[in-house]
Amino acid sequence: MHVWSICLALIGVSMLGALFDAGSAATLPNLVNRADLRQANAIMQSGQSVGRLLGPALSGVLVFLFDPANTLLFDMGTYIISAVALYAVNVPFSSPITKADQVGSPMTPVKTRVKLLEGMSYIWGNKMLRKLTLYAFVVNLWGEAVFTILFFRMQHEIHLSAVWAGTIMASVGVGALLGSLSAGWLCARIPTDKLWNGIALCQVMAPLILSVTSSAPLIALAILLDSFLIDVWNVQFVSLRQELIPDRLLARCSSTIRMIGWTSRPLGSAFSGGVAQWIGAPGVFLASAVVQLGLGVWSFTSSAFGVDKNGGIGATHDGNP
Repeated sequence: MHVWSICLALIGVSMLGALFDAGSAATLPNLVNRADLRQANAIMQSGQSVGRLLGPALSGVLVFLFDPANTLLFDMGTYIISAVALYAVNVPFSSPITKADQVGSPMTPVKTRVKLLEGMSYIWGNKMLRKLTLYAFVVNLWGEAVFTILFFRMQHEIHLSAVWAGTIMASVGVGALLGSLSAGWLCARIPTDKLWNGIALCQVMAPLILSVTSSAPLIALAILLDSFLIDVWNVQFVSLRQELIPDRLLARCSSTIRMIGWTSRPLGSAFSGGVAQWIGAPGVFLASAVVQLGLGVWSFTSSAFGVDKNGGIGATHDGNP
């Protein structure tokens, strides 16, 4: 097998994964009651976290017992099981399209570009969605920069053992699992705006710890805390956009938000090296903490959040896309 064929396969998996994620996000509101969206998203996030935590260990066992090629056959089998499970769902994945929801007509079909622009227009016109999408962009940008420089520092500056390096990597999965398991419980007991503001400020702690310590246990604790907060935030954000965005726009809006958030990751990795060479690895961590503090202050002072009469979140809208 050539390297280029592996690269093509990974590109295909990533593309299909992005399509599946957008589709699943758009489908969930039609499978559960709106009141149960946060709990349902927390359960789905827990499943993904368990997979990220157990997947590497299970793959190592399978490669040891068999060989890499046969291990890929096991992976292929899991996709078949997933497809069969989806086929067995008897509930409609989408709500019926009404005349009010239709854009264009069979005689005048609307181009895909126009539909995508409609989704982007809805996100930008909704003050809360716009704020949270920009927030996710900045957090992912600096988060990727921190992780890139952290890996370099662990190997070349702190010289951590393989055991501690593995433990720190495992703390990502453990924190994500704890966050997804706790998200439903936290959402049911803390008002959404207060929970978001608290997460925004608490996210200062992880890069701040990384900027002042070379201790492996403290680094693992910081990464665990950051992963915990990110998963709780993700459950909230996904649930919110499922509540606010019309069903016909949900898939394209989810794809747009995902594209904006994930585009920042390679940018973060790209600029992190130059910044670290200029101010050092601890300086990158400290800069990330300062940026996160600014986001926390912005979250507290911004008027994008509104509390409705039922104690929930109401979003202001700047237009009528």
